[in-house]
Amino acid sequence: MTQQSSPLTPVNDVAFRSVIGHFASGVTIITTAEGEHLHGTTVSAFSSLSLDPPMVIACLNRSSSTHDALMRTGRFAASILSAQQGELAVRFARPLEDRFAGVTVDFGDADLPLLEGRLAGIECEITETHVGGTHTVFFGRVLTASVEPGEPLTYYRGQFGEFAGARERSALASARRWILQRAVPIGGEIDVELMASDLGISTTAVFNTLVSLSTAGLVARDEEDGTFRVAPLTAESVDELYRTRFAIEIGVVEEYLRNADSTDVDRLVERSRELAALPLDTADELESFLESNLDFHAAVVALSGSRELGERFRQCSVAAAWLPTLNDRLWQQQLGHELLTGYAEALGARDVAAARAVLQRQRDFVRNAARSAISVRGGLM
Repeated sequence: MTQQSSPLTPVNDVAFRSVIGHFASGVTIITTAEGEHLHGTTVSAFSSLSLDPPMVIACLNRSSSTHDALMRTGRFAASILSAQQGELAVRFARPLEDRFAGVTVDFGDADLPLLEGRLAGIECEITETHVGGTHTVFFGRVLTASVEPGEPLTYYRGQFGEFAGARERSALASARRWILQRAVPIGGEIDVELMASDLGISTTAVFNTLVSLSTAGLVARDEEDGTFRVAPLTAESVDELYRTRFAIEIGVVEEYLRNADSTDVDRLVERSRELAALPLDTADELESFLESNLDFHAAVVALSGSRELGERFRQCSVAAAWLPTLNDRLWQQQLGHELLTGYAEALGARDVAAARAVLQRQRDFVRNAARSAISVRGGLM
């Protein structure tokens, strides 16, 4: 007797982007040459396929001019980027007329272009292609392979960074969530080894994240014995966190929106509209919205090009603390959909004054809602 299963709800674009963004990957620039003309684009969907024979796969959007060049030449090179080549990754991801301007290129033994400063280089002959959705998967038989000393560039949750940095940010995000969801009650002592086991990270990483969270006021450290305890959220502490968070984003909008790259702004507008269309009927949908919303606003802050500012912005988020309160009518009715629509319009028009006004309204709403949620729970969360 077979069990009838209910039809699955299709995964929407925003949810999928959020989930797949948690898969950290290396970064490559795929290149080829047609005579004197060079083509190249940034690709994170690149992987080894086989050792015998040595083969790799690279996935390129079919709308890319580099995609078409690979189809014509039947060959490509992959420059695996080093930690210092984040600017190159951004450059080759944008629709510039000449991405190679000012870029030093070496030609490998197979006469394919490789970027100077790379961590590793591979030259390939395309053996077959397959179409999947908006992309083509190129199967490449490896002709040459070489490595250089250095550390890799990584791509994680929409941002480029160093491997160690991505690992530390992931650990910090997991620890923050663990603390805010009260795996240990307010005032309780945090067992570092138990926390490390729960999160699947090292005790050293746990200690480092607890030190960081203590500066944000989410944990308290006993100066005498060095132990950490869970600190309560109060109206005052949440006010300070949100004041800092919105000051960062408003400052970035005022300083960088007018001259931001059109591709980056268009992407932000699209993401804002997608967020505004998300349903908020279940706890899972509300939780997904909060995570995607944080990623979106962090992407706005990323217009500054400052990793430190982006990390400081994320440190001010206490969204996970509100999950037990998300059935409250205040959150369900006013979680920010209307404001997101207005924000999308302001960003698209590069209207700094309008964007600032929307952010100020959102700041006031979130702070008032947080105060209300804390108040009904006796002043502490």
